[in-house]
Amino acid sequence: MIVLFRFHAHYELTHHNLKILRSFTPDAVFVGLYGGNNLDSIPQYLKNDLDSIYRIPSDDPHWKWKNADLCVRQWFKDEGHKLSFGHLHLAEWDMLTLLDLKTSSRTASPKNSRRSL
Repeated sequence: MIVLFRFHAHYELTHHNLKILRSFTPDAVFVGLYGGNNLDSIPQYLKNDLDSIYRIPSDDPHWKWKNADLCVRQWFKDEGHKLSFGHLHLAEWDMLTLLDLKTSSRTASPKNSRRSL
């Protein structure tokens, strides 16, 4: 399982929420999807929280914010296709997640869903 963790600034809050998510899902691979312009501006403590960081290749912050789907697509074309994984979860820097994503994946699988006819 991969957690694609999207962030651009607000490093303290990003670090805090990432630490909590990692505590619930310790076996996942955490990839930073960075919307900032300079990887050097990311504090080392935050770099240490992530297994890798991918900088979205655009200099327009508004475009990156507005087009998250295209950012994920570009990450997959550039890096994600090289990885072996069954599930990918997209998490945001300001999203507080208080559950194991593996459990939520099982709950949301098609075999566990019920369709109303």
